[in-house]
Amino acid sequence: MSSKAVKAAVVIAILAGIGSRMRAQAIQVFDPEVDGQCQKALGHGPASDWVGDTRGFDLECAETDLQIEDVKLDEIRATMGKKSSTKESAFGALLGAFQAFRKAYMDLATKSCGGGNGCTSSNELGETHVVYQFLTMVEGFKKTGFPSFSAQDAAEAETKLNAGFKDALSSINSVCAEAKKTNKGEEGLCIADSELAAQRAWMRYRDAWIAYGAIEWPNVSADSWRAYLALQLLKGCNDCTSLV
Repeated sequence: MSSKAVKAAVVIAILAGIGSRMRAQAIQVFDPEVDGQCQKALGHGPASDWVGDTRGFDLECAETDLQIEDVKLDEIRATMGKKSSTKESAFGALLGAFQAFRKAYMDLATKSCGGGNGCTSSNELGETHVVYQFLTMVEGFKKTGFPSFSAQDAAEAETKLNAGFKDALSSINSVCAEAKKTNKGEEGLCIADSELAAQRAWMRYRDAWIAYGAIEWPNVSADSWRAYLALQLLKGCNDCTSLV
């Protein structure tokens, strides 16, 4: 990947906080970075990379992880049919908004990566993280407890996030302008539309989450959800308990 492509790829971080450090923080169904977990889930280890498995071990791990996570999503969806129609409707809206954000994120991740070895694996690892964050929340923060933030906390987190959104678009536009000027065949880096689509999809997801949270967990304030969701993008964290 060229230096321009690398620069353009950085903008995706503001939408999902993906990277090896972020991935290591996740408590996944299994985590490819924890010795033995992925091998146990797949029934073989990394040596398969060199005996015909052209997709690579990390990609297999991500694919399997996504399958497990999507099964959990289906199970959660099924349990909603046993709850009130109001709650079921709100969850349906939340799930639809999440899936739209997930799709927009993957579209942006694919375009930001620019092709080449490792893109598919990296993007799918990122997708597992996005789904895991959603599962952590919708299952009721079983390991950490619910977030608790003030209106000031939410305003501070959202101010930083909005600045990040602007920086991401500025970076894309700069790279795009340079690519057009030098005419080096990198016009594919002009992905401002995809960046904006992902940002807007996330905002709709945030609003749907706040609406669902008010019904499912009325004791958790809207400001807590606003701050927590903003911090997920800013920090890539699963347990976003601090503004620091």
